[in-house]
Amino acid sequence: MKSHPLKTPRSVKKSYKGHSRQEMEALDLRAILVRIRLNGNADMTTIALTKDNFEEIVTGNDMVVVDFWASWCGPCRAFAPTFEAASEKYADVVFAKVDTEAEQELAGAFNIRSIPTLMVFREKVILYSEAGALPPPALEQVITQARALDMAVVHKEIAEQRDNDGKGDAPA
Repeated sequence: MKSHPLKTPRSVKKSYKGHSRQEMEALDLRAILVRIRLNGNADMTTIALTKDNFEEIVTGNDMVVVDFWASWCGPCRAFAPTFEAASEKYADVVFAKVDTEAEQELAGAFNIRSIPTLMVFREKVILYSEAGALPPPALEQVITQARALDMAVVHKEIAEQRDNDGKGDAPA
């Protein structure tokens, strides 16, 4: 997965920048259909990620917010209602959880050393990765910023960085 960190928090208008109401309703419907397809239930707002479905979920959806957690973790349990509330508020975003005890291989692949750890993927790019439970306003700010990013610019920056990294290896 490519990585691109979110910029320092800044206020973002609550508009959907160029998206009509019909487009937003279509995104909401798509999110409901994704939930039904993945869980058989439109009311289930978070899905369980495993090594078997991780790639499909992240590549098959525009934006996925992932909570790496464990049942024995107090801060993880405290963050769960915040995560669930956000998943109900943002129907166009897929919210998923990785049980680090059951999915040790997946947690290891993302170098998870502390839980809870929150990651935000958009168009297969990691935009945010941070350990620690976020309060509701901070989680909303992360989601809002991730949604507002111009992903064409992000992909261009990643490609330029990759090109520049390759040039440094060649002898002069």
